[in-house]
Amino acid sequence: MPQLFSIGKAAKQLGVSIKTLRDWDKKGLINFTTTPGGHRRIEESEINRLLNKENKQNEVNQNSNKNLYIYCRVSSKKQAESGNLGRQEDRLILHAYKNNYNIVNVYKEIASGINENRTQLLKMLEGIKNKEAQYVLVEYKDRLARFGYTYLKKYIKDHGGEIIVLDQ
Repeated sequence: MPQLFSIGKAAKQLGVSIKTLRDWDKKGLINFTTTPGGHRRIEESEINRLLNKENKQNEVNQNSNKNLYIYCRVSSKKQAESGNLGRQEDRLILHAYKNNYNIVNVYKEIASGINENRTQLLKMLEGIKNKEAQYVLVEYKDRLARFGYTYLKKYIKDHGGEIIVLDQ
């Protein structure tokens, strides 16, 4: 008999929110089993499929060029409190999992896109310089920078990396 996990435990293992799992269920991205009482349960094999656990260690060793940073940013605390930052993070994590990237780190900030002193962005760029990851995944170009995106793109490219923009 397969091991079943509650939606809360599955969310924790996948590194996403319970709401994200419910959204994935509505979109048909995840397979749930429903108990007679109407509770969602997820099989261990489904969690492994989403995490690519069976192949993940081999993939990281064989395809180190699949290492990726996720960068999420909102402009205000109000946007973060309304869930925009979390939803952005969830969408990017799902995209990374679906495309077999190894997520090295998730950088999240509440700051203006024109702020030149964003600590998380600077940490991420330092990691790119040190070749810890080759890709940076963002939802929109303006999440990385309102102005100067081209400079960031060139810097990352000059250090052997690439920016992946989810929604052009």
